[in-house]
Amino acid sequence: MRIILQILFLVILLFETEAKSKSEEYQKPKHDFFTSASDMEVLLNVEKKLSKKFLRYVRKEEERLDKLEDEIRNIEDGWPQPGRSKAQWLSHVTNSYTILKRFSTFWPKIGDFSKSNTTKDHMLRLFSDLSRIKESLPAEEDMKGALNAVFRLQDTYDLPAADFIDGLGGDRAHKLSVEEIFEIGFLCVGINDHYHAQQWLNEALNRFPVGIQQVGFLDRISLLEYLAWSEYHLGHLEQAVNLTAQIVHIDPTHKSAPINLELYQHDLKASQFNPNIRKKVFRREKDWQTRHNNLCNGKEVMEQEIIDKLYCEFDNKRHPRFILKPLKVEHLYNEPGLTMYHDLLRDWEIDAVKEKARPLLKRATVHDPKTGELVFADYRISKSAWLKPEMDQIANHVINKVGDVINLDMRYSESLQVQNYGLAGQYEPHFDHSTVRTPKQFKELGGNRIATMLLYMSEVERGGATIFVNTGPGVAIWPEKGAGVFWYNLLRNGDGDKKTRHAGCPVLVGHKWVSNLWIHEHGQEFRRQCSLNMHE
Repeated sequence: MRIILQILFLVILLFETEAKSKSEEYQKPKHDFFTSASDMEVLLNVEKKLSKKFLRYVRKEEERLDKLEDEIRNIEDGWPQPGRSKAQWLSHVTNSYTILKRFSTFWPKIGDFSKSNTTKDHMLRLFSDLSRIKESLPAEEDMKGALNAVFRLQDTYDLPAADFIDGLGGDRAHKLSVEEIFEIGFLCVGINDHYHAQQWLNEALNRFPVGIQQVGFLDRISLLEYLAWSEYHLGHLEQAVNLTAQIVHIDPTHKSAPINLELYQHDLKASQFNPNIRKKVFRREKDWQTRHNNLCNGKEVMEQEIIDKLYCEFDNKRHPRFILKPLKVEHLYNEPGLTMYHDLLRDWEIDAVKEKARPLLKRATVHDPKTGELVFADYRISKSAWLKPEMDQIANHVINKVGDVINLDMRYSESLQVQNYGLAGQYEPHFDHSTVRTPKQFKELGGNRIATMLLYMSEVERGGATIFVNTGPGVAIWPEKGAGVFWYNLLRNGDGDKKTRHAGCPVLVGHKWVSNLWIHEHGQEFRRQCSLNMHE
């Protein structure tokens, strides 16, 4: 098996060298697999195919090497037994003849034996496949995105690292090894994120086998050293001293441990007289983050007084199509008016929209408030596709159906936007409408976005709620496949409604598919009339 690994290493090294020499001929693509769960499914399928091809190659190599081993074993079996005279053994003419024959027929051709055309063809096909897809495979940006996703979920849902390590309680999830846990902590140290580094490195230490100094590539001393460094930066000087003392006990000849121990002990002693000497790392949180997280994890709930004013109803008066099958209407909140229409989309409609959108998915963009240009943003982690009604029958069908529900002129609606959220996919608090009264980016679309219809196209096992952060407490809407949530973004006087500021919580477990339909204010003058109150 060692021979196989050496061969694979040499071929991979050659492949990497050739790829680097040609890298200047190609423009580096944008890697953003972490932004879409749909793309992660593609990666899984690719990985399965690559694994099967590698295993086929390894099996062929093993078969070839097994044959080679049998030949060598047969030779060894013919050698003189230990303790027997070699000269006496060679005195038998058949033995001498056999050796001469092997050196004339077997050993000179063993090189040909190790270069089987079958295995060579397998290897060439394998790396030909890899070279074709190499530029499209995940890159460093995807690893950073995945790492940030883990921390975003930790912070939003107040989860310890142990929950992720054990697969969030699910049987399907991969349980992380001590080495993998350390790698995450190590990466955190590299970006000076000692808050998360301490959690992950401490878990790695807790799970490190007792009495063992090495697990795979990871040794206990390195783990202790990185953990002590993070504890020190967090101001936990006692822990830093204790961990470093363990290193000195394990290896008294360690070069840096005595120096670090002296530093930590000095600062610990000095902190008794000057508490500010503790190098505490302060985490910067955005002004909305605490409330956002409390809404997402369910700690903030709606007041019972408000709940008592909400209600459900069947509605068959909006359009003839709803006479026999009335709309299932639930009033979720009053200011702003949030209305959910249950079972608005059927499974076949959802499947058709997804099928059309999958090949068109691109990383979602937002309007830059300064330039009006569409740009990528870390606060929106998803991929989106636009389905134009004039080009796509299912998009036209869905848009017309929504129009029959909300009674607005859909000639002034945007195309149907389909979104698939990736690893910890989210959208931080935002307005759907422009906060500028006459937005340039919406000029050709018919003014500002007067209303939003958010269509849920999947259930989400955990997380993924839509929350409203400028309202009373507890306005959180959990995804329900086939349901649609509608609200007006603008007041009747055309001003933006500040209470419509909302966010998409990170997806903790599962996949989240939604469709957005934004309707603009032109053409709605007689469908949503102004009131006599200029402030309304």
